[in-house]
This record gives sequence, structure tokens and C-alpha cells, in this order.
Amino acid sequence: MNLAEEGNNSAQLEVAMYFENGNDFVTINNAEAFKWTKLAYENGKEDAIVRYADYLSAGNNCDKNIEHAVQLYARGIELGFGEASFNLGVEYRNKQNFKTAFEYYQRANEMSAGAYQFDDHRSSQELLTLIGRTKNIS
Repeated sequence: MNLAEEGNNSAQLEVAMYFENGNDFVTINNAEAFKWTKLAYENGKEDAIVRYADYLSAGNNCDKNIEHAVQLYARGIELGFGEASFNLGVEYRNKQNFKTAFEYYQRANEMSAGAYQFDDHRSSQELLTLIGRTKNIS
């Protein structure tokens, strides 16, 4: 905790994760988790960018700010975080922009060595085609 309080961004993110998940010594405290995630991000911890964007997107323990979250997800993609691409896809899905959503889902899958598989038997393009039959995706 001392390192985190002294401004060590890695320690700040670790403290945030303890507050987010809890353990035998730390009680889950979402407000503290947000506080430490934000500090880690503000102090340059690249690994904190997606977590911070998630808080902003959901408005958990902060004002909801989708625009800023989208900017942070885009920055996360530039840094190589597949989760950022997936989460940006979710934002586009929420806006009913299914074509762009699936492009980001597919990119997340490519960036993360297949971690974001949609179905064992269908590619993202096949799913996009199926959705296109029932919704206007352009």
C-alpha cells in the first residue's frame, strides 16, 4: 500500500484489483477500486486504461461518460489490448451499429489469439451475415 500511496502506478493498479475482487485481508470496495484504477491510469499505467474505460462506460462509482470511454478503448487498441477492442465493439452494439461492433469483435479475436471466439462453428463474418439477414447493419 505504501508504494501505491507514493504514486507507483503498478502498485496502484494492484491495490485497485484487491479492492475490486477482495481477499482474506481486503473487503470488496468498489469506490476504492475505482479511485485506485483512476490513479493508476492518471499516473501512466497503460494496463489500467481498459479498466478505467469500463468504469466510465458503466458509470460505476463515477459519472457515466461513454465518449471518454470510447476514446480510452481506442487508445487501448493502439496499445495492443484485445479487451479494449471487444469492449469498443460492445459500445457499438449498444448503439445498434452491428457491423462496426463485429469488426471490433473480430479484431479483438485477432489481437488476443482467439480468446474472443463467438462460437466453435461460426466465424465472426458468418455471424455478421446472419445478423444482417434480420437487421439493417450498414
